[in-house]
Amino acid sequence: MKFHHFIPTEIFFGEKALDEDGEIVGILGKRAFIITGRSSSKNGSLNDVLNLLNRMKIEHDVSHDMEENPSFSLVVRITDKVKRFKPDFLIGIGGGSVLDSMKAVAVLSVNDIDPIDLYDQGRYSKALPMVAIPTTAGTGSEVTEYSVLTNDETRMKGGFKSNLIFPRYSFLDPRYTLTMSMELTIATGLDALSHSVESILSTRSSEMSEIFALRANELIFQNLPKVLKNPDDLECRSKMLFASMLAGMAIAQTGTTIIHALGYPLSTFKNLKHGLANSVLMIPTLRRIEKSHPNRVAKAITPMKDVDDFEIFLKDMLSNLNLRMNLKREEMEEWARIGSKAKHLKSTPGDFGYEEILNIYEEMMKEYGEGDKR
Repeated sequence: MKFHHFIPTEIFFGEKALDEDGEIVGILGKRAFIITGRSSSKNGSLNDVLNLLNRMKIEHDVSHDMEENPSFSLVVRITDKVKRFKPDFLIGIGGGSVLDSMKAVAVLSVNDIDPIDLYDQGRYSKALPMVAIPTTAGTGSEVTEYSVLTNDETRMKGGFKSNLIFPRYSFLDPRYTLTMSMELTIATGLDALSHSVESILSTRSSEMSEIFALRANELIFQNLPKVLKNPDDLECRSKMLFASMLAGMAIAQTGTTIIHALGYPLSTFKNLKHGLANSVLMIPTLRRIEKSHPNRVAKAITPMKDVDDFEIFLKDMLSNLNLRMNLKREEMEEWARIGSKAKHLKSTPGDFGYEEILNIYEEMMKEYGEGDKR
């Protein structure tokens, strides 16, 4: 057995985690800049953070600027505000878009570089300390070294990684996820599932990372349907948040696979939420990998008995949304060309050239397509 495992984030999980343990952030300094969206005012998370900072006499400022797919221009705007305020640390309150933006800003604020330079780790050597407070149960960004941004010029999404952008502290309170809509609950739940499944599929997986991913699978299969039936079930919400965190801890070690790379254009150009984009691509991709690596696929979808069983679960979840897309032939061809060069291929088992990837998009459209598919 051989593996490498690294996660420097200190985690506080449970109801009222900020009230009970939040004062530890005082170690980071006396000035905090909060990055959040509008939903944090509704779910109570922002109020809890402000109460904590006021109680500790920590000066603070807040930016509510946010996009579902954070762009280079967005993080530059927030960075300008951060530089003017000169905080000792950042606090991100929200879903993956907020936390990914915070990570980019943490680097841009203390290095004289442009957003495109984030993808070259040799261009920077420091980042502001960060506190992550997730309000969705899906991305696991509170425990990873990844951030995904959209290039304004190319309109393509791409992730950068650095050990510098692991949050210092993460506070996970399931109460903040109670206000998620049904669509967001499904999208984020399936995002977490794609992380756990892809982590096991990854050629970089280990027995250590699989411990997190397999438990995440189990929790999601058990609790996502329950949460949809009873959105106010705090115990199930807690288990979904825990699963999301575990899946994030798994991909922090293994990265994701071609499923993520192929899903990015669906989010960027078709406004499909990230977790949904991953989910509609999972079955055709799994069937492709299964041809050469059946045992790996069988483990990745545990405790489901086979891919057919897994497909039934996904369709059941997605049936709540009446999901339909309109993709033209030339779009799929272009995305297949880009996907055939994706860095995710290095960690994806099996062969995925242009034709194989185009076929995945075609199979997806048979299930979820509508309109002109020329």
